[in-house]
Amino acid sequence: MMENVPPERERDRGRSECESYIAKGQLRFYWQTRGAWGDYLTTQMDERFGVEVIHTSDMTTAAKVLFENGYNERMSEHINSTFGDESIKQVLADVEAFRERQYREHFGG
Repeated sequence: MMENVPPERERDRGRSECESYIAKGQLRFYWQTRGAWGDYLTTQMDERFGVEVIHTSDMTTAAKVLFENGYNERMSEHINSTFGDESIKQVLADVEAFRERQYREHFGG
């Protein structure tokens, strides 16, 4: 059962829950993904960092977004401290480059 936490505390709750997952070695990352680039992100996060991507919906609540943002913020800190300062930034840049290549292949430009 989910604890009823005021929305302004959801970010902190997300960070705290992430901390417990890190301690258990269960690395996860929440991301709203679509199509081929979402699959690419999932593969890259697993191969590079051993992180499972939890696919989220755009149909959500502000509290859930705050929770997931807090969780991802803490997970990003963990990944960057383990794999290098720019690790998350680099994987997201690689995913964006993949997305742009896919777009050009399908729609020209």
